[in-house]
Amino acid sequence: VGQIEWKWTRPTLYQGKTYAVLLRLTDRAGNVKTQTLGEKKTFFYDEVSPVAVLLDPNVEFEKYLPTLSGTASDAATDISGVEIAISTGGASYDQKVWNGSGWVNGPSLTWLAGTATDGDFDDELLEDWKLPAVSTPAWVNGRTYKIWVKSLDQAYNESTVVSSTFTYDAQSALLAITHPLDATPQVDTSPRISTTSLFNGKSSIIGTAQDSGPSGVASVQLRVRYNDGG
Repeated sequence: VGQIEWKWTRPTLYQGKTYAVLLRLTDRAGNVKTQTLGEKKTFFYDEVSPVAVLLDPNVEFEKYLPTLSGTASDAATDISGVEIAISTGGASYDQKVWNGSGWVNGPSLTWLAGTATDGDFDDELLEDWKLPAVSTPAWVNGRTYKIWVKSLDQAYNESTVVSSTFTYDAQSALLAITHPLDATPQVDTSPRISTTSLFNGKSSIIGTAQDSGPSGVASVQLRVRYNDGG
């Protein structure tokens, strides 16, 4: 009497195939109700996980990071969403976790919903995604962060979690030309009358460069300009 719940152990289903389900019910009095073809339920079977890619950040040091971004793809069903987590602190960089508005104790991650670059996750096997600045913390100079990303498809498969660490460094390097010395470098009409200094027996321009940030000096470039105008 009344309503019952039932379940059935399904047979082996095959990747990428579409199936239809019809029901037939018999009550204790022998009455039989068979669903019509119009009442059937169809579904597409997909057990293959999507793939998540983190494109930015993707280097050891970042000086400017307003948006986290990447791609998500699937071979069979459309991408339905991307989730991102941000953590920092400790040997594995998961001591503190960003929950979208503040830092909480880790290591359990808080997953934030990314947005599709084109506006919606809708009917596409490949989606570009982003997490805008409004959802990210204020990056602190010299601190190392870890970004975690996973994607989901319409069959509720989850991708393998991918991650990347970076150290934030917005501190500019300092540099100076020590030889030849020009007491008024901003005034082109009073240049220092001098030859260049010798370094290892060769005429050279010599200077210094230093970086108080965590990344250190990577390179020094020079530009030489002819000022006489003739």
